[in-house]
Amino acid sequence: MNKLIKPLFVIIALSVCSQKIYSQYSVQQDEPFWKKIFWGGSIGFSIGTITQIDFSPLVGVNITERWKAGIGGTYQYYKDNRPLYNFETDIYGGRVFSSFVVIDDLKKVFPVNSNGCSIFLHGEVELLSLESRVFDPLHKYPGTDRFYIDSYLLGAGIRQKIGARAFINLTVLWNLNDLTYSPYSNPVIRLGFNF
Repeated sequence: MNKLIKPLFVIIALSVCSQKIYSQYSVQQDEPFWKKIFWGGSIGFSIGTITQIDFSPLVGVNITERWKAGIGGTYQYYKDNRPLYNFETDIYGGRVFSSFVVIDDLKKVFPVNSNGCSIFLHGEVELLSLESRVFDPLHKYPGTDRFYIDSYLLGAGIRQKIGARAFINLTVLWNLNDLTYSPYSNPVIRLGFNF
């Protein structure tokens, strides 16, 4: 758990600094709090020799018009049918994230008809529970069935407005903690929705 305190402190410190720097982009003060809340997530799957099914819901708050932060969960079913591996496992955990819209409308910068398309920066800290028998071949965590790995993901994305409060997001992230037993390979690409 101590591994989470330091990254959480960094995210909170950056959030406070961002609030002061970008306070001119504030959400309407008379707007009810529940209208600042958004939810969404992503669902992904790959079926074949390696089967992976991912369900990652999230909930967040629009701190300003451009700055969002929130929490999310992750569940992944993973099955590898290759002869040397032949295993299946469950991966689960949670994350804290923050994103900031750098360009709120592409047509303001580029001569394109963007229809509400924006570019954002994204950062998150994720803590996942992994099975030792699958992800710890070097036996770094002896005597435990599961162990936790923290991932620090940074990147950018493009967000397309599809409704009054609905967006589809394509995010490309880089795992800064790319260890041998990480379930991710760089880059990490996500397609998700926010409502």
